[in-house]
Amino acid sequence: MQDSDVPGSSLPPALQPLQHYYNRVMRQYQFYLDRSTPHVAYRWITTASLFAIFGLRIVLAQGVSISDN
Repeated sequence: MQDSDVPGSSLPPALQPLQHYYNRVMRQYQFYLDRSTPHVAYRWITTASLFAIFGLRIVLAQGVSISDN
């Protein structure tokens, strides 16, 4: 998809080089971000496991009390 295909992206000719530079920088940023975060599924599984262990630790340390007050 080109910039001209996106609705509302018509910039004055003086600002178009700036828009192209911004798009190039953002693509480069996304490339390096994707390279620096491999194994996304494993990271989510590990994060969920750590939260579950943390919650279990709290329950075991303090217990769960349900009162009728």
